Amino acid sequence: FQVNAISSWVDRALAKMGFPEAQGFSNGNLLGRSYITHTINPYTRRRETASSSYLREALMESNNLNIFTRTLVKRVLFDDQNRATGVTVSTDGFEWKIGARKEVILSAGVMRSPQLLMVSGIGPKDHLEQLGIPVRSDLSGVGQNMQDTIILGPTVPVKVESHSQLMGNKETLPRAIREYNEQRKGLLTNPGQDYFAFEKHQPGMLKESTAADIDAAFPDDWPTFSYIALDDTFVPQYDGKNYFSMSAALMTPFSRGTVTINSNDTA
Repeated sequence: FQVNAISSWVDRALAKMGFPEAQGFSNGNLLGRSYITHTINPYTRRRETASSSYLREALMESNNLNIFTRTLVKRVLFDDQNRATGVTVSTDGFEWKIGARKEVILSAGVMRSPQLLMVSGIGPKDHLEQLGIPVRSDLSGVGQNMQDTIILGPTVPVKVESHSQLMGNKETLPRAIREYNEQRKGLLTNPGQDYFAFEKHQPGMLKESTAADIDAAFPDDWPTFSYIALDDTFVPQYDGKNYFSMSAALMTPFSRGTVTINSNDTA
């Protein structure tokens, strides 16, 4: 894709500030600065997904993979020994069961996975009993310890071309669309954020007690802060001008959230 002009200036600035080059953050090292990889096909310049990159090929070559669309898992089924034997699902309102010979793997995301566990009877006993859910396993940690980053970014006008002008400029957007459709080039080949940097807190940067808590709770090589070069995310309105946002995120939040349920159903 076309490198964002703003990102090239950010790269120079962070290099002068002492951020080492991180080579795409693909080798396990998160500290430093780098352009990042994206799920964009290098030949078509179109966005790729797990479906288009892997799933379609797997469906063509595999004889033991079945995918059910418009289907929602309602709960996990268990035998008398509390071994998962399958799931109850709903397809267009019709409930039916899918059995498992070996195991049931939950991969429903940060919200749906704990929800599915709890409606299936796995979670804090007191809460499950309040909703009339038979308790399979009293696990108080289900739905607990949810963590998320805190992110903000000041926005300033700049004199280099950015995505923020596309939505407000009657000449630039049609030109960019035509350039992308005909040549697969130009601003629209860039997703708008292509440059990241990660930094570990340095001595004196934080209170000693805060730094000690971070060091105790996170791995030694885990970054405290991340920086993302953006060019239109925090623009309050599209006026056809060029803007730049340097986003900063706290990667070591102390606050913790919870995911709970208020019914015995996943609907």
